[in-house]
Amino acid sequence: MRPNLLPQRWSRGALLVVWLVLHGVAPLRASQDVEGRYGMFAAQVDARREPYAAAFLPDGRLAVLERGAPGVVLIGVDGSLTPRWGVRGDLPGQLERPSGLTATPEGTLLIADTGNHRVQEFTPDGRLLRVVVGAGVLRSPQGLTLAHGRLYVADTGNHRLVVLDREGAALTTIGEGDLRRPADVAVDAAGRVYVADGGHHRVVRFGPDGRLDSAWGERGPFPGLFVEPAGLAWHGDRLYVADRDNHRIQVFTSEGVRLYEWGKHARRPREGEGHLHYPDGVAVAPDGASVVVCESFADRWQVFRPAEGEATLYAADPALVSGGASPHFGPPVAANDELIVLIQPETQSVQVFRMGEPPLMITRFGGYGDGVGRFLQLTDVALHVSADEQTHVLVCDGDAGRVQEFRLERDASTAVRFDPAMAHLMRAVDLSVVLAAHGWGTAVVEPRAIARDAEHVYVADGRGRRVLVFDAGWRCLGVTAEGRDAVDLALGEDGRLWVLDGGRREVAVFEAGGGAEVASLAGEVLFDRPGGIAVGRGGRVVVTDTGRHGFVTLPGEDGVPSMLGAPGLGAGEFFKPRGVAWLPDGRLVVVDHGNHRAQLFEADGTFADAFGARLYVREARRSANR
Repeated sequence: MRPNLLPQRWSRGALLVVWLVLHGVAPLRASQDVEGRYGMFAAQVDARREPYAAAFLPDGRLAVLERGAPGVVLIGVDGSLTPRWGVRGDLPGQLERPSGLTATPEGTLLIADTGNHRVQEFTPDGRLLRVVVGAGVLRSPQGLTLAHGRLYVADTGNHRLVVLDREGAALTTIGEGDLRRPADVAVDAAGRVYVADGGHHRVVRFGPDGRLDSAWGERGPFPGLFVEPAGLAWHGDRLYVADRDNHRIQVFTSEGVRLYEWGKHARRPREGEGHLHYPDGVAVAPDGASVVVCESFADRWQVFRPAEGEATLYAADPALVSGGASPHFGPPVAANDELIVLIQPETQSVQVFRMGEPPLMITRFGGYGDGVGRFLQLTDVALHVSADEQTHVLVCDGDAGRVQEFRLERDASTAVRFDPAMAHLMRAVDLSVVLAAHGWGTAVVEPRAIARDAEHVYVADGRGRRVLVFDAGWRCLGVTAEGRDAVDLALGEDGRLWVLDGGRREVAVFEAGGGAEVASLAGEVLFDRPGGIAVGRGGRVVVTDTGRHGFVTLPGEDGVPSMLGAPGLGAGEFFKPRGVAWLPDGRLVVVDHGNHRAQLFEADGTFADAFGARLYVREARRSANR
């Protein structure tokens, strides 16, 4: 039976079960052991809109922050549900991709309004009290906590913590130069500060004076290691870490001694009930009766209770979290008449497929690391065929601030086979160094998207909210699309640059070579959460919509935009699609990111095939053959 992925009302019975579990009343298959180790699955709430963080209010209510339809839902002490409140936008009291939530002793809620670069305070029923701190101080803040009369904010985009007093005045910063994309923060009773240092795949501890005094973990799947730790909670004398890309919760002492872990990687489509899929947030009930784990990627949250017996019964299997269990494609994709290029985030590798039925992988290169030929944070890929007919792959690395260019040495006339030595590094371009050398300042560049034609290379700088324009030899020619939150780029046949602006939810078109903006297609009427853009022959444009689980064609057959796709596992159905590319023959390839696969469509939108994780591909082919 195909799962329902759309938001829906909770039944009163389901609410009652969740409430009973949260408050330690519901009968379970296990009882609390003397160690109080969590890991026993108790309840699950599905079909939400990207729940990202949770917090318990002083009166016992649970607040859950959702990003997809930004706002908060509350479960009362009587099991009642408060309808989600929150309005998307950038005005005071509105929210854009919020990522952090904490409750105050007075019973109000502090929200890290990530897309608007600020923190706002609300009453539990959604009335704005004030903007605590704004965009002049923060950039893309995520986790936050209130402790010892101070507000600690993970200032993710500025790679630091900001510490404020209760009124919102900045007191100090912590961790500048030590952190990379901090995702969350927790504080213990002694005033020591713990940070989920996502970009360095570790937990960092600072003393009450703000000095770094300890750090543990590195990138990897084994116990005590992390891949993109995302959420923290301090309870009693333990630190709970949502080890996002390892699909588990790890528990440590204040000194970094690992105690235990729980959560198994979801292997089957939409598998839950104790299986975790990219957990973002973790919150422990004040009385210790339960733990809430938010999984925005799976659109759900789960409740766990203390486990019976050895906690290893629920421990993750490193074999399943190291890239081998249904690895994801994407988000980006690039394609030409022979090749499709995708990335695998789990292994930070680039995968090249030769066109066929189905496409077959012919090489893979990269891997995690900061040396040349390796990647810290893959963000986009582009294909380019040079004048001498050599195929080049350009790869953006957001954390390293560089673009690496590889040449694929292959004989297209030979039989298809896998060649691990096909990719040869041509150059590694440090974008900040190039800008400084050409007189464009010394700002740090974080490449998010890339597009290339015969004359120009365009790189979307996520940090600077602009698009950098280079010539074919990587000399900086200028800047365009300033102020745009470019999540993807595409080039038309006429050389014009198409910029997908995720913040404004619109498409902007610029003259070739980084010229003036000549058109824009707005906005929220067309897109809920745009993910990728492709421009084909005749100016036909496709934009994937992650929030609506489909893609929009501009224009449609009748001259107006049309939406294709639906949520699900079948052919032509999606779960959070991202990258998209036109093939020269008029077909379309879409990265069905949440379904661990890519789908191919004919020029008229008819499903052609899918490739990727076996279980997910099988569902698409099976439904297409009915």
